[in-house]
Amino acid sequence: VHSLWSFIPVTCVFLTAERTVPSIRVALVCGLTEDRERLGHLASLRVVQSGGASLGAGIGTLVLYLDTRAAFLTLLYLYGGFALVSVAAIRRLPAVSSLRDRGLKRKAMVVRDAPFLVVTVLFALLALNWGLLAVGVPLWVVGHTDAPTWTIGVMFALNTLGVMFFQRRAGRASATVPGAARSAALCVVPLVCACVLF
Repeated sequence: VHSLWSFIPVTCVFLTAERTVPSIRVALVCGLTEDRERLGHLASLRVVQSGGASLGAGIGTLVLYLDTRAAFLTLLYLYGGFALVSVAAIRRLPAVSSLRDRGLKRKAMVVRDAPFLVVTVLFALLALNWGLLAVGVPLWVVGHTDAPTWTIGVMFALNTLGVMFFQRRAGRASATVPGAARSAALCVVPLVCACVLF
């Protein structure tokens, strides 16, 4: 990739593939676990994921500090290699029955569940914070502050460490529908405060 026009399609393909993973991962966990233990497993998965992200953020900070083509290419190759290892591990998991296997129709389930659709839309709006953190804040740091670029990696590391320490506690508080609603409402407050401060 040597120009903007080659960078855009490559990035689109990369992000499309990357963003399909979370929904598949959650569906897989839900298919392999029972109702009572599902939330705990999802919280544990999030903690492990954040641990990996924190490690990645540390490596990314080093790459930004070095700021060389070789460092960036090495990071991309490492990411691709770890992705292949993940695929090999997932293929060893037990098969999960699909909705078709269980005689359920996805379209009917979603369209008829109005509360689910409302919650999905609201959480989609709340999930914009990930775009803000992953794209908006780094652009702001680079373009509107005098901070070195490697501080972006430090920011991501702090974020993922916070998830590691508090995810399971938050998960326990969200074990019921009212508890999950309260947790979601509480999450909005610091997010709004952060936006105001920026």
